[in-house]
Amino acid sequence: MITITQEFTNDLANSSSQEYKEFEENFTQMMKKVYHNVPGFLGVKIKTISKGSIVVNHDVQVEIKNTDTATEQYDTVLHELDFALAEAANCDNSNPDLNCTKLDIDTSLTKVEQEKFDPEALCKAAAPVGFSQFYTYQNSSASGIVCVSVCDSRHQNQYSCQPGQCILASSGPICFCPISDSHWFLGSHCQNKISKAGFYAGVSLTAIVLLAAVMGLLVYQFRTKRLTQQRERDSKEDLVSQWFENDFKWPDPDRGAFSHPRTFNQRGYGHFGAQGWSPYERSVFPSLGSVNAQIEMKIERPQIKPFEI
Repeated sequence: MITITQEFTNDLANSSSQEYKEFEENFTQMMKKVYHNVPGFLGVKIKTISKGSIVVNHDVQVEIKNTDTATEQYDTVLHELDFALAEAANCDNSNPDLNCTKLDIDTSLTKVEQEKFDPEALCKAAAPVGFSQFYTYQNSSASGIVCVSVCDSRHQNQYSCQPGQCILASSGPICFCPISDSHWFLGSHCQNKISKAGFYAGVSLTAIVLLAAVMGLLVYQFRTKRLTQQRERDSKEDLVSQWFENDFKWPDPDRGAFSHPRTFNQRGYGHFGAQGWSPYERSVFPSLGSVNAQIEMKIERPQIKPFEI
């Protein structure tokens, strides 16, 4: 930040005004002369212009080589900036040989604000747009500042995809699992290793077991049906055999009985009289008093006799 002894106008507070643009162009060209000896100097960028004469808060853009001496380079740049500003303020604008900036700089109100050298922030800034959250500072080596992504084995929280390949997407790291001739690798980290031979053998064995179970069930149902039919036939044959051999027993009369009416109506032919046709009807009263219900009924064994037609 430097202070220029010059009258401040309201137009300088408006970055869209013509006066602001002219001041910005002039200031940029003058500061290139001031900072041209600063190592790695690239340019300046005005951040704000405020009142107090004219206070210009600006960034000095420099390039620092990515080596293990990056921190020392940064300290050197800060020192050279202080020296360049002091030299510009003390320059004799009346002497054309000194190539002064012709800016009336107030050194008492001019200072270099040192920003902390933050390699982590540099790694975030150097990462592709939208991927900064997946990069971090690893260390500084002879090759410079090392920034690694979460897919790198050096990252503290590496997203491991072994034996697959980690790829960064905008949504985060993704594992691409390999497919070999002998194995499949499944899972979000390719952690599940499946043998193709074992898989095919398991599927085949499962199919055989299922087929055997179905066949066994069909055989069981068929045999059960045959046995049931055979038992029914044997039962009928035993019953017929007992009948033929006079060993057949009728059911116990105490276990089953039937009721009969004491009377029933008997209809017959009527006759034709003076009143017309009259049906014949009378009541019959069967007498069962002398019937012994305890006597077994025997049926003579049937005889099979051949005959010709």
